[in-house]
Amino acid sequence: MDLEDALTAGGFEVAGIAKSLNEALAAAERGDFKVAILDAFLSGVSSAPIAAVLNASAVPFVVVSGYEADDLAWAQGARFVGKPFDYVELCALLGEICG
Repeated sequence: MDLEDALTAGGFEVAGIAKSLNEALAAAERGDFKVAILDAFLSGVSSAPIAAVLNASAVPFVVVSGYEADDLAWAQGARFVGKPFDYVELCALLGEICG
């Protein structure tokens, strides 16, 4: 099962998937979603600029990463899920955030 399937099965509507920094920045600037899931690095590029746009727009986000949360200064204050992660846990966290 991939992430999109897991989120759909968990009752969430996936607004979109960004595979590059530019796609993710464009989506963040549109802001047509309630919460975002950010991989700490997209194709080796830090997701920090995306987090900055989301923070400025007050859009909550979850960071998923194989790195420790303390190693990602830009992600401080965001919800964090370490890789590998459990889809059920992630869906529960998103449910908490979305209310």
